[in-house]
Amino acid sequence: MTPLLLSFLLIHTAPSGWTYPLECCSNHDCYEISEKDIEEGPLGVKILATGETWPYDRLKYSPDGHYHRCSVGGKPDGFTYCLFFPPKDS
Repeated sequence: MTPLLLSFLLIHTAPSGWTYPLECCSNHDCYEISEKDIEEGPLGVKILATGETWPYDRLKYSPDGHYHRCSVGGKPDGFTYCLFFPPKDS
């Protein structure tokens, strides 16, 4: 496999075109989710499919204004590695 093709295959991007960080999921298993897939609470953001709660200080900035999640196998019920949140309007 050529280095250029290998580099292309290793790029993992959101539908809008920004690249998910390598440290989240080794270039796979990230996907856009709906606001309906999460619930904000006083302690953090609850991922409804798994019941996991992510503290607000662990959320990552989503540059495209959408919600994104990286989970084991890219599965809705898989453990979450990273959770991306759009900035809140002030």
